[in-house]
Amino acid sequence: MPTNTGIQQLDAQPLLWFSWHLQVTWRPGRDDLLTYLRFVESRFADVR
Repeated sequence: MPTNTGIQQLDAQPLLWFSWHLQVTWRPGRDDLLTYLRFVESRFADVR
């Protein structure tokens, strides 16, 4: 199980949730949606 994940019941179904946060401060002048998507992609790569 990846770190910062857990099981939560929703409509009597167990679902896996993710709680991932950037380790660096978000800077709107530098960061955008693509920055965050790259972060998510790297986290999923760690799960494999």
